[in-house]
Amino acid sequence: MLRAIIHRIAVWLEIARAPTHVRFYWIGEPTEVFAALSLEQALAQFADPEDIEDGRYGEVNGWRKQTLRVERTGKTITACLYELVRDFEQYPQQILSQYD
Repeated sequence: MLRAIIHRIAVWLEIARAPTHVRFYWIGEPTEVFAALSLEQALAQFADPEDIEDGRYGEVNGWRKQTLRVERTGKTITACLYELVRDFEQYPQQILSQYD
């Protein structure tokens, strides 16, 4: 039990390092998630004109947990979106696709 508490505290400390100025948006379909500094930045970089006209975009909660497989390691992880972008230096970037 103590080990679980220590692990949870370590996770919270890692989340605290996450860049909270970043926002998350889906564009085109809910499985396509992008990290950007603003909605305008994400739409300018990734949206098709039809996505904008039809309103096929929206904000995603950065604390949402996501389970995905990391391609380079083959491991499956569960993390919130803020954890996934913690080491990113440039935005906007696609962070999830329907294939993750």
